[in-house]
Amino acid sequence: MILLIMVAAVAGDAAAQGRYAWRDVQSVETAKPVNNPRNMDGIEVYSRRGVLIVRLPERAQVAVMTILGQTISKTVLTAGLHELPIVAHGIYIVKINDFTLRVAV
Repeated sequence: MILLIMVAAVAGDAAAQGRYAWRDVQSVETAKPVNNPRNMDGIEVYSRRGVLIVRLPERAQVAVMTILGQTISKTVLTAGLHELPIVAHGIYIVKINDFTLRVAV
C-alpha cells in the first residue's frame, strides 16, 4: 500500500513539472521583492499575481514546491532574470542552492 502511494506522488510531481516552465525575461515590472538580496549572495526573488520571478547572479539549482511539499519545478537556471507562471495562488517554498524561502504568489 505504501509503495502505491509513493509511486502516485512521484508521478504527480513529474506531471506538475511538465505544466510549469521557466521563461527568460528582461525586466521586473510591478513585482514586489520577497527577500533581501544582500543576505542571499545577490539572488533576488519577486512575486506578482500568478508569477514567481528570480534574478540570479550565477547559474543555480532552483526548486519550487507547494506548501505541502509537492515539487512543481526543479531545474538549473543560468544567470539572469527568469519567471515561472504559477496557476494556483498560494504559498510556495523556493529553494535556490542553499537558500530556502517562502513566497506568496
